[in-house]
Amino acid sequence: MACFETMNQEFDNSDAVNALIERGAHPLTLLIQEVRRTILSVNPTITEGVKWNSPSFYRHGWFATIRAFRPDKIEVIFHHGAKRKDDSPAKTSIQAPSGFLRWPSPDRAIATLTKDDATEAFLPILAKVAADWAKIQIQTESP
Repeated sequence: MACFETMNQEFDNSDAVNALIERGAHPLTLLIQEVRRTILSVNPTITEGVKWNSPSFYRHGWFATIRAFRPDKIEVIFHHGAKRKDDSPAKTSIQAPSGFLRWPSPDRAIATLTKDDATEAFLPILAKVAADWAKIQIQTESP
């Protein structure tokens, strides 16, 4: 039972994410919070926790991480966890406007938001990408 509770806390621990963000005092904290709300709102089974020392999102595996190491931008990295999955359908399945996502590999995409970007335009696209990625997360889950 204790092991299950520990796992559950890792996968669903908004308090830890809140504490991490407060400690970080990032200049774009409000944008980070908007991105969190957006991703969590697309599917009720998505949870959040701290993974890789960053706010990360879980649905049948870790699938998105907010990287906020630079003061002038945040990045949302969509992935299938730490291990590369060359057979991921993500690159051919995820639809986004040209330039919205950068694809460093077929199973990873990065959306970047700076303080100058219009969040009104960014967040709805991010929501669609997050929803689509969460759907394919089940297909790529390791046995």
